[in-house]
Amino acid sequence: MELYIVEGAAGIWHYHLSETGQNGQPTLCGNTRVMHTSLPLNKWGTVGHLKETYCKACENIRPADSIPGAPLKSMIKGCPPAVPEDK
Repeated sequence: MELYIVEGAAGIWHYHLSETGQNGQPTLCGNTRVMHTSLPLNKWGTVGHLKETYCKACENIRPADSIPGAPLKSMIKGCPPAVPEDK
């Protein structure tokens, strides 16, 4: 399984894992409110001055060996609440 990091549209600098890396495509956790980002996979779980957060559900679903060197799962924070789709 090849994975890509995508940015959630519900929060700033909140990231998910995707098999496509494309806008609006379901992430591992099923979220479709996402957009492409150039953040490389080896940066998954890295927190810098932007206080990035990462989807705990995507982290728990991904295969254990899919991101070599990724931080411990305990470092990954939960998802913010989903923003309802416009009707």
